[in-house]
Amino acid sequence: MDDSHFNDIFSDLESDETKTKFNKACDYLQHLVNQLEASQLLEFYGLYKQATVGPCNTSKPGIFSMNARAKWNAWAELGTMNKETAMRTYVSKLDEIEPDWNQHDASNTKAKKPTWVSVSTPVVESDDEHKGDKSLIDHVKDGNVDEILTFFSASITIEQHDKPKKLPVNEYDGDGLGAIHWAADRGHHQILDILLQNGANVNLIDKDSGQTALHYAISCSHVECIKILLHHGANPHITDSDDVTCIDLANESDDPNIIDLLKT
Repeated sequence: MDDSHFNDIFSDLESDETKTKFNKACDYLQHLVNQLEASQLLEFYGLYKQATVGPCNTSKPGIFSMNARAKWNAWAELGTMNKETAMRTYVSKLDEIEPDWNQHDASNTKAKKPTWVSVSTPVVESDDEHKGDKSLIDHVKDGNVDEILTFFSASITIEQHDKPKKLPVNEYDGDGLGAIHWAADRGHHQILDILLQNGANVNLIDKDSGQTALHYAISCSHVECIKILLHHGANPHITDSDDVTCIDLANESDDPNIIDLLKT
């Protein structure tokens, strides 16, 4: 057996003590989330992925996938750090923040209603905590690109068993419309792309007329929005409550650019 093969094996043999302490640290960290900065949470996330998966093995997310991109960077920056070192570093950083954490039993610690997952990074805060704040849909209506980017960046989630917690990007407002409908209606094509890059359902149907965002974009003649929706796989054959498809709307518009897009 050559030295390189021996080193590979050795790097995978985390001591039981290190692994046990690491798992306990992961459990305890959820109770400190309100005290930590986003940068600290990302650092813990990167170390967690390095300790459980190894070096980053996924491609870098697109520029509009702000939350996924931030997590990817935190993980990729750790390079070839081995799993046991990542575990020890994770525990060491928790020691710096909460020196006596290991004296507590995390299972007996009273936790708040879960707004954090696994290792801990924030998901969206409840409406009760910030009743006066604008919602995602409010920012979409107003065309606040920076606020929407901040929303997704601050709403980073951590996978629990590789199942990310979903953000409320497909929720409806009081009018029965989703954020994607408002973006298409207002012609906010950049925002539309951001929403789609962050999990918006391109074929989400509104609750009143049964229309998709593509219906809205065509009705309002927002060509750039139409292009983006089709690029993300919008289905032009979905019928609304009046049995009208997006292709029907395009033909009725008499706009050759829109008709050509739908034919293509």
